Amino acid sequence: MRTILEPQAARLAAQRRTTDDLIKMQEAIRWMCSSQGGSSDSSNARYAKWNKIFHSILARATQNQVFVRLMDGVLVAYEQATLTLGRENFNYSSGMWPPESVDEHQNILNAIESQDEEKAVAYILKHLDLAAFRIKGLTCKFNIKMPAESIKWRGEYQAENEERENAN
Repeated sequence: MRTILEPQAARLAAQRRTTDDLIKMQEAIRWMCSSQGGSSDSSNARYAKWNKIFHSILARATQNQVFVRLMDGVLVAYEQATLTLGRENFNYSSGMWPPESVDEHQNILNAIESQDEEKAVAYILKHLDLAAFRIKGLTCKFNIKMPAESIKWRGEYQAENEERENAN
């Protein structure tokens, strides 16, 4: 559902966003960043809350109440599912939210701020694809099959992680 709604929401947000929308999205990113690094349930819940807020503000920036209502429902379900299943099902030693996630949100915001619709759509699609790949622990644990196109960024994501690990 997110892959259907959010690309169009990102496109409209790039066209219609206000300065207030940009400020609120940047604030959400700052809070997401400050919530990382801890593996406690409260850190994960805080990150999930601000992740939801970021995507909700993005929907509001469309100035389309249909997007806002649809996204709010989808985001509540997503947040609850990830927190209910818990970080033990994810493959991150510092919690369930990887550092790259903040960068992905910043890229989305930068494209919206510069009103670059195509980049906003590309970055949100990449973010959603990587998010789908990141929940591979859930898909394996619960034997959920994912379509191949939903993990098309997998090779790029793995290569980035390998480069980062080799640099350390």
